[in-house]
Amino acid sequence: MKRKEIIDQAITGGLIAAAKSTTTALDREDVAAVAAKLQEVAGPAIDHATNAEAWWRSRVTIGSIAGILSGGLGLWGLVAAGVTDPEALATPIAGIFGGAFALWGRWAARRPLGQ
Repeated sequence: MKRKEIIDQAITGGLIAAAKSTTTALDREDVAAVAAKLQEVAGPAIDHATNAEAWWRSRVTIGSIAGILSGGLGLWGLVAAGVTDPEALATPIAGIFGGAFALWGRWAARRPLGQ
C-alpha cells in the first residue's frame, strides 16, 4: 500500500470517528475537537508510514537488539569455553553484524523502501 493510500485511510477513519462521536459536531467551533480526533486516529498510521514511530514501538529495532544480544551471548559463551575456531565464531559474529546493520537501517530510514 502506498503512503498516500495509508494517509487517506487514516484521515477517513479519523473523520468517521469524529462524526460518530456524541460529543463532536462538525461545526466551525468544533474544528479543534475534530482535528484532535483526527490526530488521535491518523497519527500512528502516519508515523508508521513515514518511519517516525518511537524506537521502542519499532519491531525492527526490538528484533535487531534481540539479534545483537543473542549473537553477543553466543560469542561470549564460545569464547568462555575456549573455542577459537573461526568457523564456530562466525555465526554469532554474523548475528551481531546483521542485527547492527538492521538497526542502523531502521534508524537511518526516512521513508519506506521504494518511495
